[in-house]
Amino acid sequence: MIVRGRYPRLRQFGVALGLLAPALLLFLTFVGYPAVRALRVSTQDWTGFSPRALDVGNKHYLKLFGEPMFRSLPLLVVVVGLAAAGMAAGQWLRRSLAADRIRLGIRVGKYSGLALAAVLLSVLLLWTFGPSSAGCWNGATCGRWRS
Repeated sequence: MIVRGRYPRLRQFGVALGLLAPALLLFLTFVGYPAVRALRVSTQDWTGFSPRALDVGNKHYLKLFGEPMFRSLPLLVVVVGLAAAGMAAGQWLRRSLAADRIRLGIRVGKYSGLALAAVLLSVLLLWTFGPSSAGCWNGATCGRWRS
């Protein structure tokens, strides 16, 4: 971007900030605030219908990490990571120029992160809303998790 004047770098920063501000505002409104609110709600014992929510701290997370199905999640992360590393190694050997390798490494890292996020989300949703009675949603609605 070409910006002229007395302080071109400062003006360039101002123009860039002005162009990014609407996107940043939308991102914080529709992604940032719901994420912070979800984190806050996850530390409360709230049914969603009662007017008051009881703060329980990290009690829900301790129960989650104590579940046997959740303990198999790191194994899944390792398997997906090894598969991504294998793909990256194959693509790395196929390329010859250093710039292409750096670009490829960034691309593989970006797409493997997206794939890993999709796999983890599907596993967590299956664990939460699974058809068996072992799902945490079914356990919560049947009253087995209430203390």
